[in-house]
Amino acid sequence: MPFGTVYLIDPGLTCEQRRRDLTNIKATGFNTVVLWPAATRWDARQTGGLAFDTIDRAMDDCHDLGLKAIIELQGQQTHQEMAPHSAAAMPSLAQLRSKREFAWNDPAFQEATLGYIRSVAEHFRGHPALLAYDVFNEVGNHSEDAWTRRAFTAYLRERYGGEITRLNQAWGAYFTDFDKIAEFTVEHLDTLGWWSVVPKRDWLAFRHRNFIDLLDAWTAAIREADPQTPVFADVLGCDTQNDRDSDYYGVNDWDIAEHSDWLGLSCYANMRPGPIWETQAWAWPMFWRTADGAARGKPVIISEMMTSNRTLLPTEFSSMTDEVGLWSAQAFFHGVDGLIYWKWRPFRRGAQVGGRGLTDNDGTPNAQAAQAAVIAGWVNRHGERLADLRPDCAGCAILHDHNTQHLFHALGPTPHGAYLDSGMGLFHAFWRHGVSPTFLAGRLLASDGVPENIRVLAVPCGVCVSQRQADQIAAFLDRGGVLMTESRFGLIDQDGNLWDHAPGGGLHEKLGLEEKRLNSRFVGRAADVGLMLEHEHVQDLLDLARETEVLLACDAGTPILIRRAIGQGGHIHCAMLLGRLIRHGHPGALETFDLAYDALAEALRPAIGWSDKPAEVDVATLVDPDGRSSAIGVTNYQHSRVTLIARTGLAVDQIEPAEAACVEKVEQGLSITVPPRTAALLLLNSGAPT
Repeated sequence: MPFGTVYLIDPGLTCEQRRRDLTNIKATGFNTVVLWPAATRWDARQTGGLAFDTIDRAMDDCHDLGLKAIIELQGQQTHQEMAPHSAAAMPSLAQLRSKREFAWNDPAFQEATLGYIRSVAEHFRGHPALLAYDVFNEVGNHSEDAWTRRAFTAYLRERYGGEITRLNQAWGAYFTDFDKIAEFTVEHLDTLGWWSVVPKRDWLAFRHRNFIDLLDAWTAAIREADPQTPVFADVLGCDTQNDRDSDYYGVNDWDIAEHSDWLGLSCYANMRPGPIWETQAWAWPMFWRTADGAARGKPVIISEMMTSNRTLLPTEFSSMTDEVGLWSAQAFFHGVDGLIYWKWRPFRRGAQVGGRGLTDNDGTPNAQAAQAAVIAGWVNRHGERLADLRPDCAGCAILHDHNTQHLFHALGPTPHGAYLDSGMGLFHAFWRHGVSPTFLAGRLLASDGVPENIRVLAVPCGVCVSQRQADQIAAFLDRGGVLMTESRFGLIDQDGNLWDHAPGGGLHEKLGLEEKRLNSRFVGRAADVGLMLEHEHVQDLLDLARETEVLLACDAGTPILIRRAIGQGGHIHCAMLLGRLIRHGHPGALETFDLAYDALAEALRPAIGWSDKPAEVDVATLVDPDGRSSAIGVTNYQHSRVTLIARTGLAVDQIEPAEAACVEKVEQGLSITVPPRTAALLLLNSGAPT
């Protein structure tokens, strides 16, 4: 299990200082370093030329010390990686409008990039310290240059089978040929939005595809020189919490995982729903369960975990104290297979001078490094066992549909944040009950259906349902699955066209429910759960089958939470965006979810159940390939001791760290007491029960 830190090859450090740093990294218990940049161009005889002198010495030091090295090829600062100031691609870069743009699609820039990547792979292949290549750190950036628009045109030609009439029908446009589209800017595409949101949706989908095509080309260049070393990329943030359609990103976790040997994660607390360092212990688990769902069995590695301040005087809440240990332990509890910190030494110069780092200014390991060393210790002792374990999801999944997110973004005035808000709210609500769902991508639902191990599928803000997805949901219900949906479910198809019935694709008949009206200024009260709705989006007119049970209604009688049995399975529907209300702390929203949870709990199959889990305590069960409980992870974010009950007859073999928890057998199972601000790993005896 790779566990270590990014180590910048800073030209201002001497060979002796680098050797001392790498020695300290090894002494901290780390087994891996990420080295950047991959080429030390300042060593070259010709300005901007390719050289490796300094990094070669660092690689040899790694081998001497027993460290493995991941070579990071690009993604930090392109002028250091590919030296465009001296390359043929410089004219391309000079035309760009902002630092968020790169001329990725310019043939000259592509040629320069591929040449650099091939040279790095040819140079380092076979080195005994080499572990993997990170081909692109934090895949992203945004371009609308002429080369990118031409690439967009090529994408459209493929998507619509070379038939301009098909595109015109979808777009509500009158192009005479595909090449005309390259003359349009993205702002021009917005002018077509009154008739169709498909042009903007296609642009957003293209951006994801464009980066994947580039990654495939770069990976192929590495494979030509080095066919065996793993290649991966990583994305900043995660699909279910960060808007992948904003200008910074343009790619998603599922695509990266499909086109990489590993899925890399860039984990920054200041991007989580805050204040992450004190409360909201559910947000990191959601991040890592997203990755686990996206990876689909491939290794997941945190290629950057935030350590400390970004700058000398941070302008955001990025000043961290005792959290590195909590976050690191929690990551392994939720299925992460490796962890790299950003970074070892703080920045010695540049815009972030004095920021980041696990050491003091002179390279001496600090208190955060000591926290990391504790986690490194139990990873080194139990890494082989942990690598074979996966986090238990209790048979629960949340649907995340990238196409739905594209359509929300393309709709413009519609608050596209509602989609992410609803997903975060529902995850948080399940998590409160000790269940951390996995995530299922919309395209995988359409192609493969709901995985066999999933018994409960929650669909937050699922306004978009294709016919194929509707058929797969019907099949899921037929096999005994339980579906949970929210207001406006299945209102439109995959291209944003209104279905004749809502939900569409025949689901209104299957579910025995049809939406007839949405009241965007609904006012009502459900006194039983303390829920007050004032000017909320509520389906206040529904056609319901006779056998439908109303679990919760407003005082005036409007049903807002209903349940219906469908064969061996069932459907639970909330006539509002319950997840979004939970996300924004709306009074009574979590209590409303609790009623829904009681109705679907019988369908869930947690490996270990929990009693009276405190609000800011994260619990996770890790199971072996046979589905047996093998470990429990408890992370207490509270500033007080907590005690909780794990309903299991299994005994605890070992606790990491040893002082992290007190365990005793009780009638209900295991009583686990954890000190304040502490994470505990409990390794179970999965043989015979106590």
